[in-house]
Amino acid sequence: RWEIILLVVGILVVVGVVLFGVYLYRLPRREYIPRNDDYVTRVIDGDTIEISTGETIRIVGIDAPEAFTCYAEESQRELARIALGNPVILTKNITGVDRFGRLVRDVIIETSDAKADNILASEHMLRYGYARYESSKDMLYAHTLVQAQTEAQAKKKGIWNYCIKDNIDV
Repeated sequence: RWEIILLVVGILVVVGVVLFGVYLYRLPRREYIPRNDDYVTRVIDGDTIEISTGETIRIVGIDAPEAFTCYAEESQRELARIALGNPVILTKNITGVDRFGRLVRDVIIETSDAKADNILASEHMLRYGYARYESSKDMLYAHTLVQAQTEAQAKKKGIWNYCIKDNIDV
């Protein structure tokens, strides 16, 4: 009788371990892509960069002004100022690609100053009003990004001063 109970308990434990493994396997992955030689070779606009591998990266969580619209040049110039030629750390969140097939990543710009913090590109662009927050299922830093945009709006920085009045594009 005890042998049957132990056998049933053993089988239940094995089934539980297998089901837990399947659950873990199906969880969304947040994957760090460590390639120390990645650096920004080109800034396409205020939310898109090209890196040394030739890949085009769309920065998750922001929407910068499009070419020939209000604050587009300023946005591109600022991203170039902080990113061009600098090494980057790319973090893939859930899907990793947008509807146009571009790679979507959190982009962390490494600074050469050992005393300075690295720069989360999306937060920087929002905090200074060079882009607006864009919700995505690929969000890792959503709270930080919303907070950065709220600060820029309150202080009327960038697009919130020159291009958007009462949440209406001008």
